[in-house]
Amino acid sequence: VCRAILIKADSSWEDYIYLRKNINKNVYYDLMLQVTGNLPSEDKFNRWLPERIHYIVLSTDLFTTNNKGFPVLTHKH
Repeated sequence: VCRAILIKADSSWEDYIYLRKNINKNVYYDLMLQVTGNLPSEDKFNRWLPERIHYIVLSTDLFTTNNKGFPVLTHKH
């Protein structure tokens, strides 16, 4: 059985570590990282990089349209 865990990038790192340590070791899970308009600092964001992130969820409000009408990420993202 595969389970997915959705964590917001600005969530508490300590909460994630607690969850990871207390998950049954026989259960396989995929980590989904949600990026919202509320970006954490670069240091806080970088701590997620060594984790096995299988999915990144981008909120639609992160996108704007360019001059050709195509969706693009905002400059801060």
